[in-house]
Amino acid sequence: ELHGNRIFIPVREKDPEMLKTAVRSYPQMGERFGAAGAEYLDDPEKCFQAIPDLKTTNIRNLGNLEGALYTARDAWVDPYLMTMAYIKHARRMGVDIRTRVKVEDVIVEGGKVRGVETAAGRVKCEYVVNAAGGWASKIGEMAGLEMPVKPCRASLIKIQLKEEKEYEMGMYFDVFESMTERQGLWIRDDIVGYIAGGDHDPIGLAPSVDPDDYNEGYTYEDVMKLADKLEEFMPGFGDFEVVDGWAGIYGNVGDANWLIDSMDNPEGFVICAGFCGEGIHASAAAGLLASELILDGKIKSVKDPSQWAYNTRRFR
Repeated sequence: ELHGNRIFIPVREKDPEMLKTAVRSYPQMGERFGAAGAEYLDDPEKCFQAIPDLKTTNIRNLGNLEGALYTARDAWVDPYLMTMAYIKHARRMGVDIRTRVKVEDVIVEGGKVRGVETAAGRVKCEYVVNAAGGWASKIGEMAGLEMPVKPCRASLIKIQLKEEKEYEMGMYFDVFESMTERQGLWIRDDIVGYIAGGDHDPIGLAPSVDPDDYNEGYTYEDVMKLADKLEEFMPGFGDFEVVDGWAGIYGNVGDANWLIDSMDNPEGFVICAGFCGEGIHASAAAGLLASELILDGKIKSVKDPSQWAYNTRRFR
């Protein structure tokens, strides 16, 4: 786990008020959110002190920077290690985990889920949880469902500055909602150097790709997108060298919100996908909510289940 700060920069005129609303909502989300130390930096000089390479004037679509959302005590984890920890604990509890076994069909009889057909044989079951990320639409089709999850390619570039900085950057992020109009920039410190992307896209502006057949490496275009956005929003960042890079799949939804819901037809089919690249962040909560749908038939961990917004009905 790496600790650091995180800063969300507005890039449109309407973004500052949205960020202020987010800051006010943090304490209402519980002790852990409040402990993140979220505040709205209402002075461009404070933003510049947080990240001295920021552009604070003449920003396209915004003008001059007036403030930003800042969390002083943030953290990020290695998603692979975290996934392995989940697997280890699940197996300790008796869960049978089968890797590299392809699902070929979802068996539906009489309007109810009866199992899945895999490359290693049939598995009988009364519930199927579609937590397949960028593959969620493919799995949904097997059950006769159209899932509003669009698989999009997203790249990460590992870079090293030619001249090291005298401050720790933490993480820079464009405001999420601005990405309804453009692909965004994010960059953070790594153990050595930085990891960054210039095509962050939680709603699927990018074309859909086949999750079983796409370019998993980084491209010249990926690097140029990153370089152009760094020049636009962080002109003082400096010259860098590309050390490595890769690409993966985002399971994007048109409004950049989760899909956690149980289907009426077929019964027993639960969707838990559409996390738009934030699956590790959401994983603990998502698992709990999906289990409630199976065990209790409804979401219980929210104050008013009737107000549960992360269902598929919003797309019907």
